Amino acid sequence: MAKGKRPRAIGKARVLLRSLEDLVDAERWNLDAGRLAEWRDRPWAGADVVVCAEAPAGCDGGDGGDTVVVTPFPGELSWLIDYLQQVFGGLVDYRNKYTFYGRLADAAIRYHATRTPQCLNPKDLCFAVIREAARMLDEERRGGFADRDSVTLRGVEVQLTYVGASAGPHMALWRHPVEEPVDLEGMAFTHRGVPWRMGPVMHRATDEGMVTCIAGFAGDGATGGPPDGA
Repeated sequence: MAKGKRPRAIGKARVLLRSLEDLVDAERWNLDAGRLAEWRDRPWAGADVVVCAEAPAGCDGGDGGDTVVVTPFPGELSWLIDYLQQVFGGLVDYRNKYTFYGRLADAAIRYHATRTPQCLNPKDLCFAVIREAARMLDEERRGGFADRDSVTLRGVEVQLTYVGASAGPHMALWRHPVEEPVDLEGMAFTHRGVPWRMGPVMHRATDEGMVTCIAGFAGDGATGGPPDGA
């Protein structure tokens, strides 16, 4: 997109996103029963994201393949993702679409992971996904969507690399100034709706006043249960 058009596209998307919040608050998806039924029969799928009411057999969503969102509201979530696709328009392209749709899916997974089945409802699910879309819009204004596989822990950006089995251990990398050490060992965090815990630093290197740290992180499959406080 041309440089001058992008600010206009961001401004337009911001207005549409506010309108979308009103539509969700009014449960707008119920106004087109036929379309909602179609979304329930054939939920949204694309850019390595799959929405479904039941997880496909043999799929745990953690092997580097599709991100599977299992939800009792596949129609409503599919309606929302389709609407967000229109809201973001030319801001999403082949370079960032996997990050965009992946982060929408991650937000939906986090919503389901942090609530009991009795507390789930389609409106709150959609608002959780809209909040993630709003964060990405702010990031786009500052230069582009943040990497899906990064988290901020104790003030530093940590790049996550998933390796092998879904439970881990996987690899994490972060940098900090020599005079401002950052210790993440044992720290619990949630990413893609799954609880993890950082392990000890396995490699540390210093270059031009910055320290690069590499550590492992593992989930409940490797630790015997969700991390405390996750």
